[in-house]
Amino acid sequence: MNRTKIIIPILAAAAIGWSGAAYAGTDPAATKNDTATKEPLPPTKAGNLDVQLTITNDCIVNNADSTKVGNAMLDFGSRMSLTKLIETNTSTNVSAIQITCTRGTAFNIALGKGLYHDGTSRRMGGGTGSFIHYDLYRSAGDTVPWGTDKTKDTLAVTTAKDDEPQPLTIYGRVPASTAAKPAPGVYKDTVAISVVF
Repeated sequence: MNRTKIIIPILAAAAIGWSGAAYAGTDPAATKNDTATKEPLPPTKAGNLDVQLTITNDCIVNNADSTKVGNAMLDFGSRMSLTKLIETNTSTNVSAIQITCTRGTAFNIALGKGLYHDGTSRRMGGGTGSFIHYDLYRSAGDTVPWGTDKTKDTLAVTTAKDDEPQPLTIYGRVPASTAAKPAPGVYKDTVAISVVF
């Protein structure tokens, strides 16, 4: 509707100029061309474009060894018996753990109970009905097993830089036992690592 209102006055002015040109001796064609070369008015504003990018608090837990695929590993090695305390941690393993988070993100690392938890401690299963008790800790001297309760047994962390992997060391212990020696074999468990914001 606005475009029509603008064009009508221009045509009317050209017609008036043509009437006067018959007496003044001007070229009607030149008058018409001058009118046609006028620049059009800018278009009417119709709306806006909103542009947005959201940076979220997020973390990635992965294997620190880029040549390996899959889970990190806590390996207690090979033993002939369980009569002595066995200790190890993920920093001494080839498949260590690292975590990468958004800068300034405060979070807690929680460890699940594993596949064979008996209500008292974690266990590794041998596939023959035999189990070996063990547990996981946040430090070498910690006596409270690493768990999922944010208020008492998880690890609190705050990242200082973006995209900078931080090593995550998990300490493991197999307590000394006077019980009968477990059947020979490989004993395993899988524990979920969770990030709690």
